[in-house]
Amino acid sequence: MEVIFAISLLTANHLDANQEEGYMDLWEAESYDENTQLQYAIASNFLTLLQEKYSLSSNAIVLDIGCGNGRITSSILEKYPHVQILGIDSSVDMIRFASQHFANGQMQFVVDRAEELKTVQPQSVDAIMSFSCLHWVMDQKSAYQSMYKALKPEGWMGLMFAAQTESDDPLDHAYAQAIHEDPWQEYFFCDTTEVDWNFAKPEQIERELKESGFEVIYIGTQDFEHQFENVDRFKNWVLACAQQLKLLPVELRESCAERIASLYLQATNFQPKSGECIYRFDPFMVIAKKSRPANCEPILLKSD
Repeated sequence: MEVIFAISLLTANHLDANQEEGYMDLWEAESYDENTQLQYAIASNFLTLLQEKYSLSSNAIVLDIGCGNGRITSSILEKYPHVQILGIDSSVDMIRFASQHFANGQMQFVVDRAEELKTVQPQSVDAIMSFSCLHWVMDQKSAYQSMYKALKPEGWMGLMFAAQTESDDPLDHAYAQAIHEDPWQEYFFCDTTEVDWNFAKPEQIERELKESGFEVIYIGTQDFEHQFENVDRFKNWVLACAQQLKLLPVELRESCAERIASLYLQATNFQPKSGECIYRFDPFMVIAKKSRPANCEPILLKSD
């Protein structure tokens, strides 16, 4: 079976950009690609963990949920060189970028949403991966149910996203303060449900996964530190990744990102004097399987 044909079996309906009514696409693929070395680094770490735990047969089908601009999706192919990958993302601009720069005989990209997976046929996927995506999904349980439906029996998934853990992130406080300051606050009074974060508690995530039919193999956090070359690079990362800032007029976005970066630096006491900017956080990771053997309890790991 040719690779392209095998992937085409997955796509029940290829969503057209104009069919996503009511969805506000605020992602900018070019800016994201230039300023997301952090996401790439943590995804690479998690991919190494998954590779050590699971192998995938030749021509296995992998679904990358929230594939973004496709750069991290291409890393999956580096770790699992014989698989076929379908990357989905709700952002039309991201999918266009991914299709132009990374699509090949083993990777395709389509517009879809984690809660729906309209382009994926039931029980057609061997593994699901998702990196830095699910904290943007308001209805995470529907996403888990869609994933369960898409996976083949005994299929597995590795998810990495932000959750409401015990760690207190100064960046969250910096963002919350900045959006209530002038001249930016008036633009955040509108309903931002589509562009807000959803940081669920680990207990809720575990419960919803089990209720969706999954056996939770691993659930926990990993302490991670990323060093930006300078404060300007950190500010650019905030601007590229805080989707909510796109609600601001173009001329106010950079100043808001600068304010967030400044507040973060003021709140941290571990910054080097040489001008670099260090960001510490604890990405949340889940490994789950489409089966639930008797007497199998999940492993709950807490960050140090």
